[in-house]
Order: sequence, then C-alpha cells, then structure tokens
Amino acid sequence: MKFVHLTPQPSISRVKRSGIRTGQGRRGRGVYAVPLMLLPQVAYIDDETFVAADPRSSTTLWTWLASLRSRHRNLAVVTFRTTPDHWPADLYIELKAGVGTDWLSTVDPELAFIAEEDLQFVREAHSQGFVADLKLSVRNEAALGKILHTVQSHGFRTLDQYDESIEIIFSSPIPSKLIDRVTPLYRTNINFKESRDQDRDIGN
Repeated sequence: MKFVHLTPQPSISRVKRSGIRTGQGRRGRGVYAVPLMLLPQVAYIDDETFVAADPRSSTTLWTWLASLRSRHRNLAVVTFRTTPDHWPADLYIELKAGVGTDWLSTVDPELAFIAEEDLQFVREAHSQGFVADLKLSVRNEAALGKILHTVQSHGFRTLDQYDESIEIIFSSPIPSKLIDRVTPLYRTNINFKESRDQDRDIGN
C-alpha cells in the first residue's frame, strides 16, 4: 500500500534528499498522511440531503483541495511506501452517526487496538447526532486494508468538501528511499510533461 503526504514548496528538495521528517500536528507528532486508495464520496446538499459523488483517489483528492482552498497552494504531494518498522500507526476515521461503530465487532482484535475511552467518546457523539473521529492503533498494512474495506462496506463515505476523513500518522520519519514520487500541486500538466521530457533527455 502507498500513502500520500503534503509538504510545502520550500521543503521539496529536502524531502527528496532526506525524506519526510516527523512534525507537530493537531493529533501530536508524526508523519501525517492518507492511504492511496479510492475514497467513495457523497456531496452535501443540505442538512437532510446527500448525493453520491465520483470516487477520488487520495492524490486526486489533494489536487482538488489545492484548487479549492488557498491553504493548500504551493504544496506538493509526496507518495511513499512504508516498512514493518513504521507500524503500528495511528488511524483516524471520521464517522457519521449513520455509520456507527457496530462494524468494529467484525474487526479482528489482532488487527487494531481501540482504547475504550476513544470508543466511548465516538458513541456519545453519535448518540447526539454528531460526527466524531475514531482512533485506532493499526498493526500493519494488511490490517489497515482490511479495516478500511470493512468500514466502507458499512456505508462509510467522505464528504466532498472536506479533507482528512481518513488520516494515518506514522511515528517514525519516512526515508527518501521509500518515496516514489513528489508532485507539486501548483504545477500544471504542461509543466509536468515538459519537466518529464527534460529528465528523459538528460537520461539519454
């Protein structure tokens, strides 16, 4: 499985050279990312109406966010892999009350650990009709894939005007050898093709 991480434009050279460092975020210190996967979506119409939207891959989602919000300008998408040393990792899933937490009974306890206080927080929020983030400590990539498949099969969808409905945080840095690609969001397709052709010419 691959993951995508956002980095500011001034950090692109350092990321390519030295990898992704851990940083301080709203959920503590780590490397913040989302799984590179298709994310089923719904579009918000009003408080009572949601309609199906086209699924987006994580990289497409980030690009869409870049055009939507000024805070995502001048950033680059970093696509990377992990090793067993990066696990377990903390997974956060934004759950609506309609999805609930009953699906957790089908998740093998060997795949992930959920603190009772975190589960209780989500259930209390759902009892009042609120959305809440569920935190899971996921053992490995295979476990992550099974958990995401399970929650999606129980009706999980991302909202098409929000990001970070699924977020994973790795406690260890990502070395440069695990980075597959760095794609600036501010670069147009024409810029990308020109850069790619130049790289090919240099290689020849």
